[in-house]
Amino acid sequence: MRHKLFIAPIVLWLVGAVCFAQQALSCKVPVDAQGNQRANGSQLCVGLAIKGGKLVVDRAQTQFVASDEFLRRLRIAPEAAEKQIYEYLEKIISRSDKPYRYALDQDELKQDREGQLNDELTAKLRISDSAWDKYIITFSEWSEEKETRQSFADVFATDAAFTSGAKLDEPDEIKAGIFAAVFFSSDQTPLIFNEESYDIRRGRFSFSIADPISDWADATQVKFELPDFTGKPAEIPETAAETRRKEARVRQLQQELQPLLGTPYCPQCIVDRLRDFYRRLGFPTQIAGLPESPPYVTPKSARAPVLITVVEAARITRIEIPKETLTDAAQANEIDKVLYNLLDDAAFRFFVANRKTIINGLQANAADAEWVSLGFQEDFKRAGPWLNLNRLQIQQLLMAQLGYVVSYFPVELNTEKFVRVQLKVQKLKETAQVKENTPDAAPPLATDEGLVNAHKQENENKTDFAPTSKKDREVREKKYYLGFGVEYRPGQGVRVFGLGQRSRISTSFAEHSLSAKFGGQQGGGALGSVNYFADYLFFHQLHRRLSFQLNANNDIEPERALNANSQPTTDERRRGASARLEFEPFRDLGGRLLRFHAEGQRTTVALRAQNQTTTTTQNLTTLETGALYLSETSEVEFPRRVRIEPRLKFGLGLAASEPRFTVFSTTGQYHQVLPKQMELDLRGRLESASEKTPLIEQPSFGGEDVVRGFRRDDAIGLRQWCLQNELWLPLPINKQDKNEFKTLLREKVKLAPFFDVGGLYDPSRSVSGIRSGIGLGLRIIYNPIVFRIDYAYGLGVAGTPGSRGKFYFTVSSNLPF
Repeated sequence: MRHKLFIAPIVLWLVGAVCFAQQALSCKVPVDAQGNQRANGSQLCVGLAIKGGKLVVDRAQTQFVASDEFLRRLRIAPEAAEKQIYEYLEKIISRSDKPYRYALDQDELKQDREGQLNDELTAKLRISDSAWDKYIITFSEWSEEKETRQSFADVFATDAAFTSGAKLDEPDEIKAGIFAAVFFSSDQTPLIFNEESYDIRRGRFSFSIADPISDWADATQVKFELPDFTGKPAEIPETAAETRRKEARVRQLQQELQPLLGTPYCPQCIVDRLRDFYRRLGFPTQIAGLPESPPYVTPKSARAPVLITVVEAARITRIEIPKETLTDAAQANEIDKVLYNLLDDAAFRFFVANRKTIINGLQANAADAEWVSLGFQEDFKRAGPWLNLNRLQIQQLLMAQLGYVVSYFPVELNTEKFVRVQLKVQKLKETAQVKENTPDAAPPLATDEGLVNAHKQENENKTDFAPTSKKDREVREKKYYLGFGVEYRPGQGVRVFGLGQRSRISTSFAEHSLSAKFGGQQGGGALGSVNYFADYLFFHQLHRRLSFQLNANNDIEPERALNANSQPTTDERRRGASARLEFEPFRDLGGRLLRFHAEGQRTTVALRAQNQTTTTTQNLTTLETGALYLSETSEVEFPRRVRIEPRLKFGLGLAASEPRFTVFSTTGQYHQVLPKQMELDLRGRLESASEKTPLIEQPSFGGEDVVRGFRRDDAIGLRQWCLQNELWLPLPINKQDKNEFKTLLREKVKLAPFFDVGGLYDPSRSVSGIRSGIGLGLRIIYNPIVFRIDYAYGLGVAGTPGSRGKFYFTVSSNLPF
């Protein structure tokens, strides 16, 4: 305690307690020498009593007096403010245990805890309802019964009464004093303990009350500190741009706290509002494996100016990798692939430009070590990124396909200055068990051809809504995948397929995979494909991702509505082969990814009308070029994700019977996080085909990717557009409900009411015009299962027969082993 209490001998002290017990306590706003009221001058004068053996506030002996400044700043009714202050007071006093327990030694405390301390005076104190003066006498009689018991003065009137520490029943810990919560009240409430007012003889003391904050931008009232905002060491000065960014963030925090203006100081309210603000920025607010979860908001004492310190998140400052990635000739290029997937583009390009110097430094420092450690400041000359579990899910999947697993470990913890973590990259074949500090990988997704590719997950971002990690689970190297999927399309039936893949066939110039997809289509027969895929081709030379894929396939799409009046329907089977080349200039350039592709395909299309035996065929030789552009914002309120995917397909007409044509299409997605855990998902499509484009290659209206409520081929024409609008809603389950099944539903399931609209023009079949659909969907991502079901009702002129209400259903999973 920062003060020393001087007390009279116990006998005189008790006499004084009785004599002065009924004297009134003066409760006035203090003034300075000029007669002006002091800042934080409101007074709460408290009288104590005993009820049920515990300390309680004696309302008859307690008074609140507000200063003029307190009332001037107040924006709520004075009665409401006074009520809040009394609630704070009651909460502070209630934190104390029954006073007699503070006087017990360890043996008697154990007996009391086990219900074995039941002598007459102890039983009386345990349930006592008493005025303060009478309680002093009873307590003193009780303490004198045994020499091991502390006196009333020892419990209430020494420094120990104000010691902070553990609860009484926690073993081997320094115990908190009976008035610890009173003394440190200003840390969590507007109540500032007046030490000089402490008069335990009469059971009275007082608090000064912090004046409400009337302007969050007034430095005399409140100051904000963001000590790790730039991530730079203290000795490196901020740039002007960084200072402007920090000032802008402080203004955001001030704006977020505006609803608290003119109310009694409430530290927990400040913490709750700022944590919600950072959640909207996309910062993680639950991180397993750390002692506390970010953001780390610390409002200091209510004494003006209030200091609010914010450490926004845990920052990654180092990456630790196995030494063999440097010293083993067979793994000489592994470090490049690892860092490509863990660093942003700017940091990776710096590494590439300074690779020799960085590698030499690592080798020199790791002569006798099993691991080498790269520091963001030391090796990449920049601040490390915040730890982002959503991003780490996808990185974990990318790393798993290279044979690694990533964990994070706290290395420096000071929640008022910084929280620093280290990523540890371990070989899967050498790792047995991991803990909750090792995030689960995002569910692996497969392409339409049946290739499980971690980069597909980057495109689609079908990750857990709330990332989770299981404790003490086993991991091992997995080079094989078995997958399955079920789809239902209105008017075309059910499609079931399985796939198998052998991944991670490593050579000095690429990572290779072989896969096969097989299955069947209701009413259409068998389908299948085989793939060869080479990734990270010549990566050590290019330092950019280049991949190559060969595919041979036999696919079926039954009951296409290609004829007038949609009757009869036609089964379409495609057999062919393709070669595809992908080039990725960058994968994380300020949250942006860019990928180009070129694909040549030779296909034979066989068409057979229902209930007929004759088949017509059409050979097609095509070249498709396209790009994928992704952009994700981070550290902004309500993050968003944008995806644009243009494609240009040419029919080359290499044979006399083959048509020459051009089809341009572009798809886009805009995904926006909204308040209250809602998300807006908008998807659009624009397609245009040349006049000589075969009917089977023209844009088809309807289906789950165009306008739901209409089957595929409801109309076919040369030009088409559509827009799908979904609002993702969490299930209305209280966060406080810890039931395991309800937690699963809250974190893994979203409702998705939607409205689709689109139009088709220059029709080859059916009529042109605008159609729309309205419905409700369910989105479930329960790793490794991705599940989607929609029900839609079509609005507008339908070109095909059947019900207006239609179901769409897809479930898929790809399990590594």
